[in-house]
Amino acid sequence: MKKHIKFAALLLAVLMALPLAGCHQNSDPVVPPAVSQEKELKDYDVPEYHVETVSKALVSHGAVDMRYFADKDSRMLFRLNSDDMTSVYIAGVNMGVSTGTTDLAAVDIAYDTYKTWFRQISEMNANTVRVFSIMPPQFYKAFYDYNASAEKKLYLIHGIWFSEDYMTAPGDCYDSSHVVLADFERRAKNTVDVVHGNGSGVHYSAHDTDRYVYDVSPYTLGFILGLEWNNEFVEKSNTHTDKAAFAGEYLKTAPGATPFEAFLARVGDTLIAYETQNYTYQTPVAFLNWSTNDTLDHPNEPDAYEDSVEVNTEHVLPQADYYAGLFAAVDAYPYYPKSIDYDTQYATYTDELTGKQNNYKAYIEDLKKEYSVPLLIAEFGVSTSRGCAAESVLGYNQGGNTEQQQGLYDSRMFVDIASAGCAGSLLFSWQDEWFKQIWNTYRYTDCEPQQRTPNRMSPEQNYGILAVEPGSRTACLVDGKADEWSAVDALLDTTDYALKVQYDEGYLYGCVELKTGTFGDQPLVIPVSTVGVGSQTSNRYGLNFEKRADSLIVLDGKDNAAVMNDAYYDYNRFRFYPEEKKTANSGEYHIVTQFVHGELELPETRQTIERKSNEVGKLRFGISDPDDDHYDSLADFYATEHIVEFRIPWYMLGVLNISKGAALNNFNEAGEAAAVDLTAISLGLSFAHQSETVKMKAIDYSPKNSQYHTRLKQSYYYIQKTLATLLGE
Repeated sequence: MKKHIKFAALLLAVLMALPLAGCHQNSDPVVPPAVSQEKELKDYDVPEYHVETVSKALVSHGAVDMRYFADKDSRMLFRLNSDDMTSVYIAGVNMGVSTGTTDLAAVDIAYDTYKTWFRQISEMNANTVRVFSIMPPQFYKAFYDYNASAEKKLYLIHGIWFSEDYMTAPGDCYDSSHVVLADFERRAKNTVDVVHGNGSGVHYSAHDTDRYVYDVSPYTLGFILGLEWNNEFVEKSNTHTDKAAFAGEYLKTAPGATPFEAFLARVGDTLIAYETQNYTYQTPVAFLNWSTNDTLDHPNEPDAYEDSVEVNTEHVLPQADYYAGLFAAVDAYPYYPKSIDYDTQYATYTDELTGKQNNYKAYIEDLKKEYSVPLLIAEFGVSTSRGCAAESVLGYNQGGNTEQQQGLYDSRMFVDIASAGCAGSLLFSWQDEWFKQIWNTYRYTDCEPQQRTPNRMSPEQNYGILAVEPGSRTACLVDGKADEWSAVDALLDTTDYALKVQYDEGYLYGCVELKTGTFGDQPLVIPVSTVGVGSQTSNRYGLNFEKRADSLIVLDGKDNAAVMNDAYYDYNRFRFYPEEKKTANSGEYHIVTQFVHGELELPETRQTIERKSNEVGKLRFGISDPDDDHYDSLADFYATEHIVEFRIPWYMLGVLNISKGAALNNFNEAGEAAAVDLTAISLGLSFAHQSETVKMKAIDYSPKNSQYHTRLKQSYYYIQKTLATLLGE
């Protein structure tokens, strides 16, 4: 068969037609500080996908009906039509189960919301939605109804969820009670019933009233079983050496298979048998894997754990009666594991499209060589969080990206995956989700869903192309305009300045009016007291505070503004630098930092890379209005001569949940971090080096339920252009 991707003389510079900031077609491009986007865009080709049409007679499927076929020869997926079959390149998004305040035990996202999302996804020129597990009934009704009238149908790739708890207890897929196998097989059968609109016995939650009666199997391209496996779980499962071989009616294991791979084959066989016997129908199947368990050797991986256990789904083979075919599904991010950065072969790889180093594409090409079946990159992407949890040599970091950078980097990875010859890719993710946690922030979960709040410092919460933002509307746009503050009373008002504050679920907002002098003449210091652990003096700024200030917001010109935590109330240093001595009420404040990685020892090149924290407390000058031509989604403050506006993520001030009223405790005294009740938040304001004690006043604060609203990020429009070219729209 012919190759399905050809490189057209179409450049990614087509993206220059869309606004880099704001939705206005006439807006001037704004280049985010960290990347020269215009130059990078002009250097990047977009491959154009060409549909291959071949005879349907080439595929045998006996008496079984099927609409999609995973072809080993071309390593592509095909859609079977009435007289022929056409190739399908998958370019889609992963969709999570929640938004802001979603109850995970009773997901209540509305039918109309799902329909709107499907329309927006299609208008982004994506063609596929992947879900990880059974969704609420209204999802399938909305998907069915959308496709019934849409000119461009969406495909569905459906996950079979595996309970993560089983990886801890019993920690073995061959547990003596067989609970793990039975539960995984039950989920597989239930998913088949749901997809075929026959899920009358499936209950999403105790609260659902609808049933699964909408048949979306005509649009279901494939099933993906499982999740990102835990090494210990795989290793313990592999101790059952008597379980290494499996031969079912539809799947079997190859010689050399491990017991865990045989477990996967068994569950896959159960799914195929159930669908075949109950619906006379077959769907392509894959088993999820991720870079940690890939089958490649990574001699320069600094963490031996990340290269110690492999899961080889090539050891799962089809029997003669399984016609739909197997494909491979692998999650592959550009910043994890670190072998992608430090592999010596990847570091010297030159991308033929750009003539530049491209570690990520080198890895994808390497990965593809490991598979004899179509390879789908099931997850990739970067986050628009303010915080960062991992860095990439390409700049594709896990967080700390503007919305424009997210669109650019995600677009590049769509292109890299396509040009590497994969069968498709699924971006993570469609929407931001507030419930998610990450390792380098304090994991606060002790609240009811209706009081959940976002953490802008957590990359896990901010991967979405659809922003889920705090408040029923944005409380304040940081743009230096004081009109939205006209109805707000001043918290502090003197002959020199006035301070007004507002807040929502995500940020503390402030507006300083300078009555004498201009911004930048001298540092403005705003002490913040939450739990009263900090100091009553600031050595650096020569100030005495009325109350113990846990944090300082310092507005010192465009380049030196920062949020600082008292040295005794510095969670990052407490957790990741325990050897440092901490003294209470020292008058010392540090710029807020966030840990990125520990010391790395590269075994092949024998290099040592020191542990690293980023100074995330440095405040970024810019405009936070998405409709402004100079929009910067990471902007923290903006100033004119006499007006300064700022927004500070609550987490940087030690506030874990403003809706419930929870803050970080005195962790140095307690010996461990925990959440405590937040009863008051007091602020002051002063120029630096003043002899008079800085007065501090409590804001009007009380616990409440959270609200949120959504909007499309600027990344949406980048990806829209890229996929239009990639899929030949």
